[in-house]
Amino acid sequence: MRKLIIFWIMMSVSTACYGGEEQPNPVFSIFDTFPYYWLEGDPENPRRKGLYTELVNLIAHEAGQDFTLRTHPFARVLYSLKTGNTDFSMIALIDNKGRGVNVVAPLVCSSMILIPRKGSGIRTLKDIKGKRIAFTGRSVFEKSGYTKQDIIPVRLSQPRLYFSMMVTGRLDAFVMNEVMYYAYLQHLTQASDFPEDFLSYVGDPVRVTGYQLGLVVSQKSAYAHLVPRLTESVRRLHERGAIQETFRRYGSDLPVTCSGEAQE
Repeated sequence: MRKLIIFWIMMSVSTACYGGEEQPNPVFSIFDTFPYYWLEGDPENPRRKGLYTELVNLIAHEAGQDFTLRTHPFARVLYSLKTGNTDFSMIALIDNKGRGVNVVAPLVCSSMILIPRKGSGIRTLKDIKGKRIAFTGRSVFEKSGYTKQDIIPVRLSQPRLYFSMMVTGRLDAFVMNEVMYYAYLQHLTQASDFPEDFLSYVGDPVRVTGYQLGLVVSQKSAYAHLVPRLTESVRRLHERGAIQETFRRYGSDLPVTCSGEAQE
């Protein structure tokens, strides 16, 4: 009889906290493009690969917290955070007003870079006037105001198209974040469409602007109570150099924070 009463009390508490159902894992959304995420191996039972996949696994293991991993295009990730359909993600901490997120922890400081074609005459940002410059969506490059300098903007839906267009001379330069660019240079499995002789066509990268990449939580998330634990977990990972080492495997050696650069 005593055991039955204890069981009834435990069930009552569980029902009060979770509505009679097991509480689902928080949703962690990441970008669905190379090098952040891809599927590899048996099509019926593929393995999840990619930089952000590894980072989510690192954070989850360190925090002792399972996540439901979802992948979306960049704009969809931002919308999902704003509406509360995603709890956590990793995004550039640029102009966060109106995005509906709070910063959990900094991850690394990255940059947008301009990759010029050899012979284009582009050595600095002052040389881009009248040039054919490619970028996708509303990039940091566009927000910085450089498209107003009489360049010829070339909008492409997929960054991988940059490389073939550069080789065939249809671009003078393209803008890409350095993490993606150097991951392609690593000749990883999913970069099979990267031209082998690409580097013979390009000059030295020109830095456009730096930005802080960070772990964020939706302001509408029901899992805000996890923030202190995740913040501490990221701190410990930085202390061991685990996050930076993950980026190095994809070709980028980056500092943790953008010291000296204003972040909005």
